[in-house]
Amino acid sequence: MKKQITQVSIEDLEQNPTICPDIEDVFALLPSPLQAHCLRVGKSMPLIVKYAPYLVDTYRFKDMDELQCAAYSGGIHHDIGKAITSAQFSSSVFERVSHPILGRAYFDLNIANFDYDEAKNMILRDIISYHHERQDGKGIPYGKCGTEIPLASAICSIADMLDHLLLAPGRGRKRLDFDRALIYIQSQLGVMFSGTAVSVFSEAKDELLANYETYTREKAV
Repeated sequence: MKKQITQVSIEDLEQNPTICPDIEDVFALLPSPLQAHCLRVGKSMPLIVKYAPYLVDTYRFKDMDELQCAAYSGGIHHDIGKAITSAQFSSSVFERVSHPILGRAYFDLNIANFDYDEAKNMILRDIISYHHERQDGKGIPYGKCGTEIPLASAICSIADMLDHLLLAPGRGRKRLDFDRALIYIQSQLGVMFSGTAVSVFSEAKDELLANYETYTREKAV
């Protein structure tokens, strides 16, 4: 019988990489609302990357289907670092800053255990590592800017932002309707997001709207 894990520490994994748990077991440690958020981001990702076909060549996927499947997985697991602990980041104050670092560290330690090809490994690592970077260089945790930020990561940033604006706005913030969320994201061109990322997101807006309407209907039932 598989042993249920209750905590994943980077220090423990570094000392004994053979105990590295499966990514789905780590995902299960996230709070239920965060899991729901991550699943919605995952569902948005294939809808957006469809309008960035050049990413197939960037990551050397065989075709668009492979890209969309990998982007879906990347979206689901973008916040996996929030399930990882480390003595270096013991205060909750550092959670937002640290989780891309911890997620990347977990991914690099566990990469040999993933049944993924090189292309999927690359895009997941990019998304986990850089989904909080900003076009203007004021993002976290690495302060990357402009073309230093992989497009797949920037697209995940937008999918993440969209979900927060529509369904998970955070303490003290009101939800926006889809049109206002779209306007806000487009207003962040050159600030938070690149023009390319905003462009492919805008092309996918009708499909994204239909997708979020299903969540609204499901919640109303």
